[in-house]
Amino acid sequence: MGTNTENESFVTAKLRNKLSIIVVCIVLVLIAILSTTAIIVGVHDPAEKERFSHTKDILNIILPLLATWMGTVLAFYYTQKSMDAATQQTNQIIRHLTSDQKLSEISAEDVAIDMTSTDVTTLILKDPGDAANINLLKSVLEEKLETTGRNRLPIIDGNGVVLYILHRSAIDQFIIDKHKSNNSDIRTYTLADLLSDAKWKVIFQSFGTISRADKLYAAKKAMDTNIYCEDVFGTEDGTRSSKAQFWLTNITIEQRSIV
Repeated sequence: MGTNTENESFVTAKLRNKLSIIVVCIVLVLIAILSTTAIIVGVHDPAEKERFSHTKDILNIILPLLATWMGTVLAFYYTQKSMDAATQQTNQIIRHLTSDQKLSEISAEDVAIDMTSTDVTTLILKDPGDAANINLLKSVLEEKLETTGRNRLPIIDGNGVVLYILHRSAIDQFIIDKHKSNNSDIRTYTLADLLSDAKWKVIFQSFGTISRADKLYAAKKAMDTNIYCEDVFGTEDGTRSSKAQFWLTNITIEQRSIV
């Protein structure tokens, strides 16, 4: 629907541009013809003052008419163009405001993934040292992601506090980069290898937190403060140090913000 409207606007603008150019060219050509005619009459037949006077009268009548016509066309063209730009900008502002207003009315917990449910796939890391014993391919990719059909994996500690949020695309890229750098066996990579990489660790820790009473707009604001943040967790007190109660992804927020 939106694409059709944009196409129609583009075609209309194109026709308007073409029409404006044609009208201006016609007016300029007519002015040039009339002016040339008046000059010829005045130069080649100076004795015929009456004929030259009639020619001037005709010019005095037609030239203002042509100038008014061209001015009207140009005024319409540029005014319409300015109005179109202003309308488009206003619509964008309205959509933005309306989207934020909609998110401000939706309870984050009502549309989030329940972290207390047994259906949620997480990886429990009771001790940071345990990461060295978790095989990246088998325990993370195969058992936690591929078998469940998920692309994101929250890592929590024994108290349910979120430590990291792993994305499948980032894990895949890490494996490719590490294998290229030292040609090592990817079957030996561990979760510790992944988390020891400073670049990826920063990304995996780039999640936001909100309280259980917050609206979706609070989750959106939390994401907007970090370019890597695509996940927000609702915790008992709204901080990272308390147990996660629910989980929101950027996809959920984008879908709910549509107006």
